[in-house]
Order: sequence, then structure tokens, then C-alpha cells
Amino acid sequence: LDCGVDGNVADTEYPDGVGQDTGLDPRQVYSVHQTVQGKLMFLNRKALTASLSFRESELRRPYRRPLDHHHNEWDEAQEAQDKKEAIKESDEKAGRVQRVIKHPLFRPFNATQAEEFLGSQGRGDVVIRPSSKGMDHLAVTWKVSDSVYQHIDVLELDKDNEFSVGRTLKIAGKYSYSDLDELIVNHVKAMAKKVDEMMGDERYQSGSRQQTEQWLTTYTEANPKRSMYAFCINPKYPGYFFLCFKAGQHAALASWPVKVIPNAFELQRNAYPDMRALKNGFKLLYQSTGGQGIAAKMGIRGGR
Repeated sequence: LDCGVDGNVADTEYPDGVGQDTGLDPRQVYSVHQTVQGKLMFLNRKALTASLSFRESELRRPYRRPLDHHHNEWDEAQEAQDKKEAIKESDEKAGRVQRVIKHPLFRPFNATQAEEFLGSQGRGDVVIRPSSKGMDHLAVTWKVSDSVYQHIDVLELDKDNEFSVGRTLKIAGKYSYSDLDELIVNHVKAMAKKVDEMMGDERYQSGSRQQTEQWLTTYTEANPKRSMYAFCINPKYPGYFFLCFKAGQHAALASWPVKVIPNAFELQRNAYPDMRALKNGFKLLYQSTGGQGIAAKMGIRGGR
């Protein structure tokens, strides 16, 4: 947390569809340096640790701070000092110089403004903007699809001063670039190309996950002895797609998350360079987990 207290999130406190053995692996959803909104559930004052919740039902309920002192024990002087320092900090932020980057894609936007600006732009278009994390960070927002935007935290290293752009730009601790142009081309545009490839595939469904699963159900009812799978976008987690499948008429609907990364698709922590490899990889992975028949039914050698 900003105050220096370590926050922990139990497996049961993630949003729907994350964790608890049935959803996305939290390490696939959240990345290093990402800012996430959470709710304080419990504070251990001795250990300086906090229990947090990411569940939407908890975030909608305001936190009510319990009375943690007895009568005549409140430190009035400390309260006055805290208020004075809070006002000073607010004034400093208001007077802080707005960072400006000399780049054609830079805009002095926050996240909401960036999404509004990109709303009328094409898929894969980008905005570079200031980061709320400080002068050694930049934020990059790009349009994944209509109403779906991914915000990328960029850590700047080897800076000449606080206003210059770092000579080394790192994303998620594992991607490193020497300048903004390289980052845009080799990271953002490389992922946008994979999104285009996914959405142009014959197995892609443009509807929601519910609509895709209904299509699979209808297909397997019409073809009881066949299995089928399809892809659709996950609008809640930009950069992710659902791989939905049904191994026959009486089998349960299931889905695996597919993550778009630069120049590849990631499924079950395996990277695949194109859609053909991804689909064949899925069939092999499913077969290895016990679904021996699905690979043959889906045509494993055809890449379809």
C-alpha cells in the first residue's frame, strides 16, 4: 500500500472468475507495478500487514472505520498536524508541473480521457500519457477492441532527470525497450497484430462468452458425437480471450484463458506463435489432461 503496509489477498477475495481453482490464475491477471483497487478488511497493527479484498461486492460497500480509541485518549494535536500535512500535500500536488513528452502519441490524459479519445480510433491505436505512479513511470493505453482498452505501466530506468524519458523502458519486469518507438512497435503493435489474427480466425465468435457457449451447445446438440471449441473476447480483462469448448452433447461447457503477448498467444503458460499452433496446442493440452477423444474429434492435424 502507499503507506508501506503489506497487503495480502486471500484466494476467496479475488473477483469472480479469478482464483479459487476455477478461474484465471491471479498471476495471469495482475502484473508487477500494476495498481489495483482493493478494500481494507483487517489491519494487523503489530505486524503492519493488511487483509484486502478485490471482490466487487465488497468494493461497492463503503468501509466504515471502527472506533479504535477510548474517551479522552484521542490525540487532538496529532490530528491537527495530520490535517495540516494533508492540506500541504494536496497543495503540492495541485501545483506540480505537468509532465510533457516530446512524442506524437503523447497526450496529457488520465486513463478515462485516454479511453474516450481512443473510442473513435481504430483497433491497435495508442496513447502515451503521464502515470500517477510518479515521474519514473509512463502509462500506455491502447485499444484492444470496441470499449476494451489495456493500460500498460512502463517503468523508466537510466533517466537524465525527472522530466526526461528513461533510456530503458520495462514492462511487467520482463519486457525491455530502448525507446518509446521500439516499445510501441515491438510490444503494443505486436499484440494488436495478434488480436487481429485472433478476431479474423474462423473459430472466433464476435459475441459474448454466454452467446459463444450457447452456440457450442446448439452445435453439439445438432452433432451429438462431435466436440467443438470457439474463441471470444474477455472484455473484463483486456488482452485476454476465452477458449470455450464442449466435448460432446452431454459434456459440461468449459473454458481456458488465452492471453495475448507480443508476437504470440499464451495458453496454460505455453506460448504459441500463431492461431494454427494455438489450436493444435490446445488439443494436445486437453488430450494430456484426460480428454483423449477430443483431439481426434476436433481434427488435430488440420489446425482447424
